[in-house]
Amino acid sequence: MTAEFVLIGIDGGASAVKAHDVVVTGSGADASFRLGEHAVAKKHRPIIGFEPSDMQEQLAEYYSGNIQRSGLEVVQAQCYVEAVVAAVSDIAEAAQAQEVLLGVGFPGLKTAHGRGIAAANNMARAPELLDDIQVALRKAGVKLHRSITRLTSNADNCGVGEEYAAEGQFRGVQDAYHAGCGTGIADALKLGGQLVPFDDVGEWIKKAWQMRSSFGESYEQIASAAALIRRYAEAVHLTPEEVKACGRFPELAAVHGDEIAVHLLTKAAAALAELIADRIATVHRHRDATLLERIIIGQRLGELYGKPRYRAVFRDKLDHDLADEIRKLDVEQLNDAYLTPDGKLSESIVVASKLRDASALGAAINAYRAYAAPGD
Repeated sequence: MTAEFVLIGIDGGASAVKAHDVVVTGSGADASFRLGEHAVAKKHRPIIGFEPSDMQEQLAEYYSGNIQRSGLEVVQAQCYVEAVVAAVSDIAEAAQAQEVLLGVGFPGLKTAHGRGIAAANNMARAPELLDDIQVALRKAGVKLHRSITRLTSNADNCGVGEEYAAEGQFRGVQDAYHAGCGTGIADALKLGGQLVPFDDVGEWIKKAWQMRSSFGESYEQIASAAALIRRYAEAVHLTPEEVKACGRFPELAAVHGDEIAVHLLTKAAAALAELIADRIATVHRHRDATLLERIIIGQRLGELYGKPRYRAVFRDKLDHDLADEIRKLDVEQLNDAYLTPDGKLSESIVVASKLRDASALGAAINAYRAYAAPGD
C-alpha cells in the first residue's frame, strides 16, 4: 500500500475470482512485495444453460478475428465483471482506499489489444473484459489510480510473483519452472535469468492443459487440486462443495489410510512427475543443454509437497517417480544433474512455493511495475 493508492491483484478463474491487497516496500529495482491483510473470494453467478463453445470452434473464431457469442455467453461474461467489482469494492472499503491500482489476471487466450478473453477452456469469452470492469468500477464508486493497462495470464502472473515477491522461489536462480496446481496447472518459466511467457515459446514447449499424460488424460485432469477434489467427491458420492464444506479433503483421507484417496494422490504424483520430467528434457533439448536449477510446485499441491504431514502420501511418491522418469530419459547429463549416486532425486531440486497466492500477487506486481516504469 502507498499513500496514493491501494494495490490490488485479481486471480480470475472459471468459477470465482480471488482478490488480495499487496504491500510494496522500497522503490524501483529495490521494491519488495507481499500480500496484505485483505483478501476476498467471490464466486461467479452461474448462468443456467450456458456451455462453453467447443475449443476448436473458439480457436477458429479467434484466428479469424470474428468471435460469435451467444446471449448466454455474454451474460456469463458479465458475471465475471460483477465478481471482480464486488471483490475490489470489498477490499477498497476494508482498506479505506481513496484510489486503487488494479492488476487483473484471467486464463485463456487474450484479444489482440490484450484487454479481453478471446478463447478459454470451461468459461465464457469476454473480449472487452477490462473495459467492462472499468466502467462497472466507476459506477460502483471505486476510483482507479490509473487505467488497467492489460489483462494478464494467471500462469505468467505466478512467475512474476515467484520472481519479484520477497519469498519468491524464482529469485536467485537463472533457470527454473513453476507448476501451480490449483484449479488447473499454471505453467511459468524462467530461462537465462528472464521470465519467459509460454505464449512466446509455444513452438517448442506446450502448456500443461494442452498435453496428455501417459494415463490418457490431460495433466490438469489428474494433477490439479480441483481434479483431486472432484474425483474424490465422485468416488465417495458427494459433490465437491460438500467435500470442502465438511473438510473431507482427499489428502487428509489419504493420511488416515483411505484407499481411494491414496490412489488418487499416487496417480497425481506420478502424473506431475511425468510433466516435470518432460519440462526438464524439453528445455535441455531446445535450449542448448540448459539445466533447470529449480522446480517449484505451487498452490494446493505445493502445500501438500511442502508439509511434512503429507510427505508419505505425496512428496515421497513424487520424488521417487520423478527420479524414475529422469532415468528413463537416459541422458547422462540429466542423471548427473538431478540424481544422487544411488539413483534418488537430489535434494532441493523440487521445492514448494512459499507464496500463498502467487497469481494474484503477480497480477498486482505487473500493475505496479507498469505504473512505476520509467517515463510513466
